[in-house]
Amino acid sequence: MPHDLFTPSRRVLMAGGVGALITACAPRAAEADDMVLGQADAPVTLIEYASTTCGPCARFAIEVLPELRRRYIDAGRVRLIYREFITGPANLSAAGVLLARCAGEDRYFEVIDALMHGQSEWANGGGPRDALLRIAARFGISEARLQSCITDPEAIAALERRVARARDAGVNGTPTLFVQGRRLDTALTLEAVSASIDQALSQTPQS
Repeated sequence: MPHDLFTPSRRVLMAGGVGALITACAPRAAEADDMVLGQADAPVTLIEYASTTCGPCARFAIEVLPELRRRYIDAGRVRLIYREFITGPANLSAAGVLLARCAGEDRYFEVIDALMHGQSEWANGGGPRDALLRIAARFGISEARLQSCITDPEAIAALERRVARARDAGVNGTPTLFVQGRRLDTALTLEAVSASIDQALSQTPQS
């Protein structure tokens, strides 16, 4: 697999970067192409903007998100809307997203988890091609299929639109979290995020 296949689009970096409307909060409603964990009628919505090559995103995914899932998402109290962003190296960041999308909605979060756990190898190591191929193979995605996924013009264009929407929501770095439309400006520790969710739950009528 030639290295240039890990450069899906230079435009991904620039999507929405000029003239983007910066808003105070993110919409709570899921977009049609969002990836979602949890029940649609959960009383609180948590939106996470993340990048597959973002170190703090990997730490959040490994150290914080599993407990948030146990306490809130799996319990039906919180719905997580996961939205993609691009950080450096942009070519690898995009390739990771496109691989996860390629795996399909049912396995998307499994692939994201694998990418986050293996980030030091595939995103920051010296051989991203082989490392990403190994992750793809774990999910039954062949080299040819991976090549097709990360060079698909329609998939790239869709990713660019999602990045543009993120910038329109005021996102310029990752991870960025919103609870009930309010951006969290604290350290994204388990304690801080849980406190914000608990506050939102206390203010939301429970069924």
